[in-house]
Amino acid sequence: MADLSYAEISKLLKYDAETGKLYWLPRSADMFPQVTAFKGGPEMRAKTWNARYAGKEAFTALIAKGYRQGGILNRGYLAHRVIWLLETGDWPTHQIDHINGDPLDNRICNLRDVPNSENAKNMCVSRRNKSGVTGVCWDKSRGSWLVYVGKKYVGTYRHKDAAIEARKLAEKDHGYHVNHGRLQE
Repeated sequence: MADLSYAEISKLLKYDAETGKLYWLPRSADMFPQVTAFKGGPEMRAKTWNARYAGKEAFTALIAKGYRQGGILNRGYLAHRVIWLLETGDWPTHQIDHINGDPLDNRICNLRDVPNSENAKNMCVSRRNKSGVTGVCWDKSRGSWLVYVGKKYVGTYRHKDAAIEARKLAEKDHGYHVNHGRLQE
């Protein structure tokens, strides 16, 4: 099933760029097909739907990774992808990166359409990380700190501060985002 178009979604949702939230727009009767089980026809269905949803926040469900999600015409969409469509007129071609790392901050100034390789350069430090710095780990057998950028070996260091400095320099050389390696909130 193909994604809905900008024209279709822009009739259903309004985006508030200041808050990063989506809101349901009122719907006309022609948006509700005739269903015999519903008394009053499309006009009554539109009136009932508008009383319940129009003007209210949309996409309020949270999924496991903390992103907002919602349904449009029986299909699930991520809020940040719909917002990108509403603001640019096109669906994102790659992943939407939340620049500040907060998946609930859907202000357009916090979103960018980037390939997975670029998105990976703007990640929080893993909760499992024991050094506190992405790509820096203690090697007990060598008694030193190992530094990697992705799968690339950077070096071995006796002192943690030197290892961290080497990692930060390697991040800069490899085009990592300045937010990369921030602590999770």
